Amino acid sequence: MARLLAGADLFVHNMSPRAIEGLGLSEKDVRDISPGTIYCIVTGFGTNGPYAGRLAYDDKTAAIIAAYAIMAALFERERTGRVQAVEVPMFESMIDYLMAEQMGARPSCPRMAPRDTRG
Repeated sequence: MARLLAGADLFVHNMSPRAIEGLGLSEKDVRDISPGTIYCIVTGFGTNGPYAGRLAYDDKTAAIIAAYAIMAALFERERTGRVQAVEVPMFESMIDYLMAEQMGARPSCPRMAPRDTRG
C-alpha cells in the first residue's frame, strides 16, 4: 500500500475512522507516506459529533459532492501547492441536496389552492 500511495494524487475511503486507523491509513499515516496526496473520507455523519461512529449508505449524492470537492482540492494543489483534506458526510450531503430550494432564505412554498384571478 505504501508503494501505491507514494505516487498517488488522491486517497479516498468510506470506512469509519476507527476502521481506517486500524489499517494504518489515517490521514496522518497517508501524509507520512505521501505528503502531497489529497485525503478524502466519505462518512455517514462526519468524523466528530454525537453520530460520528454511525454507519450510513448513500447511492450517489455524496459521491457527486465528493467528486466536486476533490476537483477543487486538486485545483488548489495545482495553483498554490497546498494539499487539502476533504470530508464528505453523507447525511449533510443528502440534506443539502434535498433542501436546496429552501436554502438562502428563498423557500419554495407551492400554493395550496388555485389563485382567484377574477380580480
